[in-house]
Amino acid sequence: MAITTAAFGADSTTTPSPGAMQHAEHVWNPANMEEHFARQMDKFKTLLQLTANQESAWAKWSAAIKPQAPASTMPEQAAFEKMSTPERLDTLHAIRTQRNAEMDRHEQATKDFYAVLTQPQRKVFDLESLAMLRHNHRHHAGWGHQGGTNSEVR
Repeated sequence: MAITTAAFGADSTTTPSPGAMQHAEHVWNPANMEEHFARQMDKFKTLLQLTANQESAWAKWSAAIKPQAPASTMPEQAAFEKMSTPERLDTLHAIRTQRNAEMDRHEQATKDFYAVLTQPQRKVFDLESLAMLRHNHRHHAGWGHQGGTNSEVR
């Protein structure tokens, strides 16, 4: 934070802006992420009103999409700066390939779970998953966000 405030000529004791504080909340913290994920999944499961026959599909899907620590992250800046351009490109390609493979697994698990849902459950799933996308994209200059639950079947 001192680097950021110093870059703008502010005193290093300045209170961080709400935006900076919000950004800090998105740093990977396994405990916070697991707690948030568990709360969201409990809410989602309640809204779906699953039957006993759907419980195993739910368990498989929720385990498949559970956030994990990034398998491959950017190297430290100093190491990245020492790489040649082709080495940096290869590193970025490897990271992208791993992330794409993880997304492919998430997509397939979601399609498999969706297939066992009833039509009313699919409507709830569609609305809630869209709300999650809106929430995630608002942090990345995406679609915007509408608060509350979207599970009211329209």
